Amino acid sequence: MSTRGETDRLNIILYGVGALVALGVVYGGLSLVGSGAPSGGFRAVSEAIVTQDRVPQESVAFLHITTADLTYTLERQEAGWGIAERSGYPVKEGLAEDLLNGLYGLEKRVALTADRGRHDALGLGDPALGGSGARVRALDDGETVLFDHVHGVRRGQHYVRDADADQTYRAAGELPPFHRIDTWLALPEPVAAPGEITRVSISPRDSVAYTIIRDPQTGEIGLGQETAGYRLIADYLATPLLDLGTTLRPVDVAAASTLGDRDPLVQILFETNNDRTGQIVAYRLGNDIWVELGSGFDGPKGDWAYKLGPLDRNLITTPLVALASPIQDGS
Repeated sequence: MSTRGETDRLNIILYGVGALVALGVVYGGLSLVGSGAPSGGFRAVSEAIVTQDRVPQESVAFLHITTADLTYTLERQEAGWGIAERSGYPVKEGLAEDLLNGLYGLEKRVALTADRGRHDALGLGDPALGGSGARVRALDDGETVLFDHVHGVRRGQHYVRDADADQTYRAAGELPPFHRIDTWLALPEPVAAPGEITRVSISPRDSVAYTIIRDPQTGEIGLGQETAGYRLIADYLATPLLDLGTTLRPVDVAAASTLGDRDPLVQILFETNNDRTGQIVAYRLGNDIWVELGSGFDGPKGDWAYKLGPLDRNLITTPLVALASPIQDGS
C-alpha cells in the first residue's frame, strides 16, 4: 500500500512540474506580444504587406535595401536588373523578380510586440542604428516611395513591420537573403568543370613563378619543368590551385576603372583538357585582393573587377614554398 501511495504522490509532483514548465513556455512565447495587441493578448491577422491593386508591381523601378553593414539598390534596367552602387552590374537572372514576388506574396499572420526595445529579438531592429533588420524601400521611376518595410528572420521564421511603425508581425512567406551583396551578383561562369583543368601557370610579382600539371589520364599531379629543383609535398595542397578556375567565388564587384592605379600581384593562366584557356590577374588594394577575369570566363560584358573572399584571397597568393620543398642532393 505504501508503495502505491508513494507512486501517486510522485505522479502528482511530476504533473505539477510539467504544468509549470508548460506555463513557462506559453508565457515566454507570449512575451513578444506587446502593447499593440488587444488586452486578450495574441492577435491573429491576415493581411498582405503590399498588394498589386495598391502598388502595381510593374511600377517598382528601384528596391533600396539597407542593413547595418550594407546599403545597395536594385534598379530596373532595359535588359533586366542591376545594382546601382556597383555601376549597374547585372543582378543574377530572376532573383530581383523572386524578391518582388516574395514581397507581394508576404502576409502578416500574427500581431506581436509594439515595444521598440524588442525589435532586435525578431531581427527587426533599425539598421540605421546598427539594428538587425533589413529595410526594403520600393520606389517608382520618379523615386517616390511606394512601400517601406523592415524584415527579419529568426530560427527560420519571417517577421516584418512598417519602417515608420513599432508594431511587429509574424509573417508567412519567403524572401532572398539581404545581408550579402554577392547573393545578387550574376557572376561569370567558370573556365571549366572541376577536374578538367590540366595546367595552371602562376606568376607572382614577388616570388618564384611555377606551374602545376595534372595528367588527364591518371589524375597524377606534379610541377612543371621550370621548378625542377622542387618536389610537391602532397597532391592535396596543389589541387585547390588547379581548380581555382572552377571554384572562384567573388564576394563583391566594381568597375575596374574605379579602382585607381594598381600593379598586378599575381597572374594565373589555366589550360583545360579540351584546349580551353582562362586568365586571372590579381591586385592588392589595401587589405583586399581584387581580380580581373580574362578569356575563358563567361560573364557580364564590361570592364569588371571582382573582390575575393578570405579563402580565395589566401589561395591565390600561395607561394611555391607552401606547396613544394627543395630537392636535396641524393634525395
